[in-house]
Amino acid sequence: MENYNGEKVCRLCLNSTCSPIELTSHEAGLQMCGLCLPEIDLSICYDSALCSKCFHYLENVYIFKIRCLQTEEKLRLYLENCDPQKINLQHIMECVTNVEDELDSEICRSCLTTSSEFTSVGENDPILRNMFATCIPEMDLSLLSSPVICNSCVNRVKDFTLSNQNVYKLKEN
Repeated sequence: MENYNGEKVCRLCLNSTCSPIELTSHEAGLQMCGLCLPEIDLSICYDSALCSKCFHYLENVYIFKIRCLQTEEKLRLYLENCDPQKINLQHIMECVTNVEDELDSEICRSCLTTSSEFTSVGENDPILRNMFATCIPEMDLSLLSSPVICNSCVNRVKDFTLSNQNVYKLKEN
């Protein structure tokens, strides 16, 4: 896409860009868009490009989503071999890492890292649950009775949600 000055226009934010990342020749960029922004139809423009800011955002969202999907896969594999009423992230971590340490901190449901700073994603937090359901619908937060999310993942899903809202606003206009 080009503006009236012949400059490339970012497919996501619609701003002019001096150094566009051409998606037609960037397989990884196409893959990231397909996974993280499946609602965006890149075929509308024959020469879709992203500005460096949107591409950087897309890379971060992609890494976050892949990590969440990997965690989800580990949990589902664990569930196949145990009683779903007894899911315990500490036990899963022991199985995955082969380390049997008592952890003093909580384990993030999203990335399986330990943290002393976390947010509980109980039934009383529908906003955060909705953010995860919207951005990562493959992730089933109900697999655990009281999931917690590290603050880093909370911030990432908030950024993902806000960026998606901005993209969809542009799509509507």
